[in-house]
Amino acid sequence: MKLLVIAERKKHIEPFLPAFESKGFEVKYLRILKISLVSKHRATLIKSLGENIPKYDAVFLHARASLAPFVEPLLEEFSSRKIYSNSMPGSYYIGMNEPFKFTTLALGNVPIPDIMIAGSSGGIKTISKNGKYPLMVKALVGKTVQQKVAVNNAKEFEIFLKSIQDNVDAFILHEYDACDVITCAVIGEKVFAVKRKLLSGGVSELKKGKIYKLSDAENGAAIKAAQTCGYDIAQIEMSNGKILDVRPNVNWKVLSEICSENLEEHVAQFFAEKLQKLGVEEGVGDEIGVIKRIFSKTVLGKWLK
Repeated sequence: MKLLVIAERKKHIEPFLPAFESKGFEVKYLRILKISLVSKHRATLIKSLGENIPKYDAVFLHARASLAPFVEPLLEEFSSRKIYSNSMPGSYYIGMNEPFKFTTLALGNVPIPDIMIAGSSGGIKTISKNGKYPLMVKALVGKTVQQKVAVNNAKEFEIFLKSIQDNVDAFILHEYDACDVITCAVIGEKVFAVKRKLLSGGVSELKKGKIYKLSDAENGAAIKAAQTCGYDIAQIEMSNGKILDVRPNVNWKVLSEICSENLEEHVAQFFAEKLQKLGVEEGVGDEIGVIKRIFSKTVLGKWLK
């Protein structure tokens, strides 16, 4: 099976290469910034440094959601060519757009905090008098969160409103329970979790977290959140069983160390099982393999076993 690993830096995914090879994959790494899409003669070519990228059975993608404008056309090409990827078309547009992300989660019946989205400061001023505190308030420029603060009362809310810049395009407000945050790595149906303690200035850094055993409800919520946003592999943030964030790029190194798990091996195993379910056979990548797959579905199939 041929697998292409795409990431922003090789150091981010170096341990994955031997993990995939151990599962029988023929692996190649490409830096995402060296890939280009070229459309001509009613066809789109995927190139790296001017050379056509050959057909692969699967792509393991590790990139920030902010790269959506480039990643999404790439995902569409993979989908049209029946190449499996851990991120579905549209997932990166969801990931880079905070309001869209929460709306998508809500429509998917994923547990999230009570939330309000407004296009101006005037639209949220009434909350300062009637809101239930504490609240998390996020100011967005375009689709990116530029400022985020927890406010505990109406006075702190007013101070926040006075501090914001004129170029803010939207606001997100949601209930904020001051408690520990759980960071999860979702790999298909497996979830690995780390608890980050609540401190006076927020929650502790991920590297200071401790391994955490999820409840069945938390485990299900993490998997559903990833799938709803279009990811088979994702990093989830949650608190009190409610989803706070979903992102496609996982902090593999830190989570592996805290969980004492080789998460790269789990990812490689997931890909192997996924491709098996999709009917991709080990070692099949040439014309003989294609012929074999076609005839295996006919009365001649028994002669190919």
